[in-house]
Amino acid sequence: MTQRKLLLFALLIIPFACEKTITEPEKQINGNSGWLVDTAKMTGTSVIDVFPLVTEPIYTPAGEAPDKLLSDRAVVFMINETVFIYPFWMLGVEVVNDQVGDTHFSVTYCPKTRTTYVVDRELEGKIHTFRASGLLYQDNLVYYDLETGSFWSQMLFKSIKGAHSGLEPEYINSFETTYGLAKEFFPEAIVFTDYVGRAVNKPVPGSGTKSSPASNNMVLGLPHHKIKPGFLQVVNFSNLGEGGIIETGNIIIVYSKPLHYINAFVSIPGVEFEFQNDFPSILTDNEGNTWDAFGYAISGPREGERLNGTVSYLALWWAWEGIFKDFDFIGQ
Repeated sequence: MTQRKLLLFALLIIPFACEKTITEPEKQINGNSGWLVDTAKMTGTSVIDVFPLVTEPIYTPAGEAPDKLLSDRAVVFMINETVFIYPFWMLGVEVVNDQVGDTHFSVTYCPKTRTTYVVDRELEGKIHTFRASGLLYQDNLVYYDLETGSFWSQMLFKSIKGAHSGLEPEYINSFETTYGLAKEFFPEAIVFTDYVGRAVNKPVPGSGTKSSPASNNMVLGLPHHKIKPGFLQVVNFSNLGEGGIIETGNIIIVYSKPLHYINAFVSIPGVEFEFQNDFPSILTDNEGNTWDAFGYAISGPREGERLNGTVSYLALWWAWEGIFKDFDFIGQ
């Protein structure tokens, strides 16, 4: 799995492949017709096929991955016991598609709003392939699927036009830390370092450039969790203490500022959690369990169980203000 290389069509013919599902009229923003968002707040007028279609990422074991930009951020997640590290300096492609076992997933990244998360590519029983569209809504990534031509807003976490209009993908829990810390704490992980189809001697878009200081001006939002009707709950990472837990309704938010880590899970009724400063262990509870950064119980009577994640992701504060209206700040 560390060096998977399967033959893909050359990038030169990809635009023609897209034409099969996205007709020329559908490529135009064309006013507000069919869109769930105000197109006056969108930039770009058509799908620009300049972003690579990445369906075969290449991975390198963490111990062999490049030691560069170690203080830059990375998104980390686990699927089927495989830990993935996607450094932001490799995510200029903005969307990466892959598969582990029966799980088909996509990693999405917006370099402007500094937002990343992972979703399941299976929608209504069919596997979909995503690609960056060249369009932005409020300066945030809009991607599309090749199967139906539906457009998806990253921060709104739903399709905003097309056959899947209004549909939300299934969220796969992930978290951010620095690339260096990810390599240090997860030496068994595999790191996204290249992809099949990249032209020889052509750099990955955005690679080699620092995306942002870790956690700088970053705010965590919980779009599905509203204690006050109409108010989006957000956590300003820069205003938090060194480490701890924030409880809001049935959600627990765990954070460690030195590790640039924050993640949100659904709590378990009757279980009282405490912060554990022993990364990658992050929680203990009154039942004698210890939980890791992915939400797995690694010891105790619930060993092997996993806390459910809830839709949550980081973005620069101005990006939240541009897309949402009212906010409920928690943990301040």
